[in-house]
Amino acid sequence: MKLVRDSLHFLILSVVTILIGRSGSAASFTHLGQYSPGLSAYSMARSVSADGSRVVGVGYVNSGNLEAIVWDASIGVRGLGFLPGGAPYSYALGISDDGSTIVGSAGYAVRWDASGAIHSLGDLPGPSPWPSTGAATAVSGDGAIIVGVSDSTTAPYGETFIWDATNGMRGLGDLPGGEATSQPNAISADGTIVVGAGSTDSGWEAFIWDEASGMRGLGDLPGGSVYSWANGVSADGTTIVGKAGSDGGFEPFRWTAGTGMVGLGDLPSGLHDAAASSVSADGSVIGGHGRVGPTLKAFLWDAVSGMQSLEAILTMSGVDLAGWQLLSVNDISADGRTVVGRAINPIGHNEAFVAVIPEPGVSLFLGIGLVGLSASSSRRPERVHEADGIRLPVCES
Repeated sequence: MKLVRDSLHFLILSVVTILIGRSGSAASFTHLGQYSPGLSAYSMARSVSADGSRVVGVGYVNSGNLEAIVWDASIGVRGLGFLPGGAPYSYALGISDDGSTIVGSAGYAVRWDASGAIHSLGDLPGPSPWPSTGAATAVSGDGAIIVGVSDSTTAPYGETFIWDATNGMRGLGDLPGGEATSQPNAISADGTIVVGAGSTDSGWEAFIWDEASGMRGLGDLPGGSVYSWANGVSADGTTIVGKAGSDGGFEPFRWTAGTGMVGLGDLPSGLHDAAASSVSADGSVIGGHGRVGPTLKAFLWDAVSGMQSLEAILTMSGVDLAGWQLLSVNDISADGRTVVGRAINPIGHNEAFVAVIPEPGVSLFLGIGLVGLSASSSRRPERVHEADGIRLPVCES
């Protein structure tokens, strides 16, 4: 019996050690200011390619104005410039899955092609109350279909548009009622599903759009204010995430056709002011931010571990975050392991970051395995861990 028990202990410990090595060694935190000193004053990462290798956002790079940026490990940070003769600013909001096409705004909605050249997408017909308007907010996986917001005749404060090289820009309208205003925030990989928010007689409501059914509302969580806003959609268009009013305040939600809108709760000690911003390709990992005390706090959610602070996940995986506050997760790679967003750096400035997390579910499995091991054995597992020089990844409770 002792032989069987010892063999079981050895098997558990071996699996745990392998998993720790896989997750802990892969976890990392990269701040984009280390590649470009100008970014330490202000920068934010907004979107990441499917494989996690390219990141886009905005920051101070070569001038005193905010400029769209792109980053990868080989080139570091590069500014994407402005429209010739246009506004003296630009920002990037989305990148295609393959990393070839970047979209954003430089006064008008724009795209940057694979060569880095900037192109205006134009504007919807109609008067505008502003000198220049429009932003491209998201792009399909291959870069061929772009969605965004532009002023139009029927919506002077913004209407959702869809664009492709053949048909140009066309408006998608709004939900019934309200102020004839809508904004898209995400698009499925094939470009057939668009999600965002539109105004109604009751307030803002998250929407889903496709060619066959047009724009339709997703409803709201029970209780609280009448409000919902969709920020992200999975690659296949089946899982939508965002923010909605609920009994406790503002709560992140996950929506599927089968379950409808389901609240994800809040971080421990959260102030019920949270939002989901992004989702992995299969809908299993969700990122966003909550509010704990006076500051925002980046989170990740999955069905096994629930909502966890990104700082806790990285710190317990051996990443040194001394002096950093991770404020928001703005996008997630296809596999859910690379996340990008905004942080406060040790000198108190906003700075873009890229983080790689342990494989989803590893931390929980480790916790179960170690509890079982310590409860059933008086042998010294901690001594083995110390000898291996391993810090255990522990989930925030």
